[in-house]
Amino acid sequence: YFLLIRPQQKRFKEHRAMIDNLKKGDKVLTAGGFIATVDSINADKGEVVVDLGHGTKATALRATIQTIIADKK
Repeated sequence: YFLLIRPQQKRFKEHRAMIDNLKKGDKVLTAGGFIATVDSINADKGEVVVDLGHGTKATALRATIQTIIADKK
């Protein structure tokens, strides 16, 4: 339990908290390997519209967002 299930539950909770705190303008990495900027969020459907650059927008499931990328200044 402590070697397999507990660490997995902890990662799941951290991922859920990250997804719940997504906001417009966040730079994210999707499961498909795309780096994009969050354009809008539809929490009811579990979707997020991301801007891939040059005005190209795509709809992705919120669960496919892997991480938020911190801009280095």
